Amino acid sequence: IGNTQILCPHHHAKTGWGFMGPHWFGPLCVAGILFTATFFCIRGALKHVGPVSAAVCILFFTACVALLIDVSFRDPGVCRSKVIPEGTPENLLTQWRWCDFCQVYQPPDGAHCPDCNVCIAGYDHHCVWMGTCIGRRNYRQFVRFNMAWLYYVAYAVLWIATFGPLLTKHTKV
Repeated sequence: IGNTQILCPHHHAKTGWGFMGPHWFGPLCVAGILFTATFFCIRGALKHVGPVSAAVCILFFTACVALLIDVSFRDPGVCRSKVIPEGTPENLLTQWRWCDFCQVYQPPDGAHCPDCNVCIAGYDHHCVWMGTCIGRRNYRQFVRFNMAWLYYVAYAVLWIATFGPLLTKHTKV
């Protein structure tokens, strides 16, 4: 579909999962950044705070990577309808637009993404870091991913680099 690929058509049809946008390198870069940061966080935690803090780093890393995969491989809400869905309220009928590129109707909050070359319902933006568009069907996962890595950074800065070493006075054995 457009510049995207459906990796697991049968699974995608059931769950909406198995979709890959055109920028496959973005999620690999993000995973590499997460891995590198986690390596240094674990090293600092073991040296200055303790093994429990290192285990928390591993949990944050695992959560961030799982959420990254969920965002990157989830269908963002590709529009496929050749007709306006039945049951659409009268006042919204005029807000649906026809996309000449995709030959589908876009919902009022939809837009055509030139990177993916598809129309996305609830289009927010195209994110090269996630490798795909952020739309109605993966927006929640995108917010969860961003919250997870922000909490991870806050934990690393506030606990591992600042308060943890002051409060625990951990010495390496």
